[in-house]
Amino acid sequence: MTKPSSARAVDDFSVEEQTRRFYESEGWIADDQGVIGEDKYFRDFGPEHAEYGAKVTAKPAALLEGAGKTVLFAGPGNLPESHTRAAAHFDKVVCADISENSIEICKKKLGDKGEYHLTSLLDLPLDDGAVDAALCTHVIYHIDQNHQRQAISELIRVTKPGGRIVIVYCNPNAPLMLMQRFLQLLRVNKLLGKQKLYTYYYTLSWWSRFSENNVVEFIPHQAIRSNQAKILLPHSLMQRAFYNWATHFEDAHPNLAVKLWPYLTVKIIRLS
Repeated sequence: MTKPSSARAVDDFSVEEQTRRFYESEGWIADDQGVIGEDKYFRDFGPEHAEYGAKVTAKPAALLEGAGKTVLFAGPGNLPESHTRAAAHFDKVVCADISENSIEICKKKLGDKGEYHLTSLLDLPLDDGAVDAALCTHVIYHIDQNHQRQAISELIRVTKPGGRIVIVYCNPNAPLMLMQRFLQLLRVNKLLGKQKLYTYYYTLSWWSRFSENNVVEFIPHQAIRSNQAKILLPHSLMQRAFYNWATHFEDAHPNLAVKLWPYLTVKIIRLS
């Protein structure tokens, strides 16, 4: 496993409280140009990313199609297009988030179709097997390293046997992540941008602990992070070439792409 990129809690607050405060004060708050913090820090890609990004956005919904009538969105944030697409496959959407701003955004977008819980993912206020499926994207690795297993176990607990859990996570051993860690060691923060949130990424082998009573599958999700793209793809021609290559490579070699891409999807089928 890797060391957390932020090992000490700021101002002695818990990691969860740090994350909640960020999203209440910046993450889901728009600046003078109407750009929310999440988009500014984590979703700011070049113009040539749009077509590739649309394919990435469609992946979670495709994995959840036909999964049942009720889905849990664990940490839905501002309910981006990946989630609204997934929501279309279900009659009911349960939203659970630590941010009041997130819950209010979800209410505006989903209305009566949603059930809303302002809560930690470590202790979901749902019965065992309450939902047919669960979706959790770019959330687990912002949870304290000692609590990530608990959060995933909660997602499995509230999902019915035979149900699907789709988690977008990060592979710390992907080449671009290794490069990023090297730059962090050199303290080249001007290139990477300032670390805004606690992150901790377990290696792929860590996920085997969930295989005893579940089927665990790895699927490639996204070939590059926004801060990495800014460094490596400064021009539109480079962006276009990279995203075209990534699309074809992933289709031809999905198992290898899982190991190479910084972002992957972990699909879990609960067996019992």
